[in-house]
Amino acid sequence: MSNDGIFGYYSDAAYTGTTIDGTAGVGKTAITNSRNAYAATDFGTNLVQGRTVGVGLRVRYIGKEVDRGGKLLTVRHPQNTSLSGMNMSAILTDFSEVEPVPVTRQWSTVTYRPVSQNQITYWTSAAPSFQALSLAAIVDGAVTGASFEWEAVSYYEFTGDVGNKTPTHSDPQAMGVVRNLLPESSKGGESFFKKIVHGITETLNGHLATKALTWVKNKAWSYAKGVVTGGIQTLLEGIAPTLLLGL
Repeated sequence: MSNDGIFGYYSDAAYTGTTIDGTAGVGKTAITNSRNAYAATDFGTNLVQGRTVGVGLRVRYIGKEVDRGGKLLTVRHPQNTSLSGMNMSAILTDFSEVEPVPVTRQWSTVTYRPVSQNQITYWTSAAPSFQALSLAAIVDGAVTGASFEWEAVSYYEFTGDVGNKTPTHSDPQAMGVVRNLLPESSKGGESFFKKIVHGITETLNGHLATKALTWVKNKAWSYAKGVVTGGIQTLLEGIAPTLLLGL
């Protein structure tokens, strides 16, 4: 998550290795995330803390058509730990979700996906262990010197002593959008709450929609008490069994 740590490696025609190796060498160059605002020394308990929001890697063939050949693997370690030391055979054997595809001029993409609570937590270290070389694009059987284009992008969220940066308000449950939908009155009656419920179920899904609908139901009861009965009450009573349990 820092601008001075190793973000990844890429190889060229001089590379003759057979495994993913987390060191620079002949035919392999290390890259940093120079656009990041913070260095490793900026991180600490009372300093900057950060977490990964998203990372993506994509690759495609851009060389001569006569040289196009081989197969391409886009790989993410299932636990987001390092792929260093693994070879093509080990990846195909150990990672059942990885499927080789023919080398083409179309983009092949792989993205970071958190799999545990600690991978969405703010870290005081710029380099948590699970973020070390966990994504890769590997070409097998290509002609030596064949040309490929690749792009890597990453997004991070920082908190703490962020210096002269303008902070945004963290909303990990994305409830701010839901709160902003509801005015501080019960005007609009039944049709208003129907629109809210419809909007949530159309734009959100899964656990987030469940939390949003629960919040709306609780908030709406506070509006309805002693003010409106009948249609709104029936609607609110139906939110939980009809919508929440169906998500």
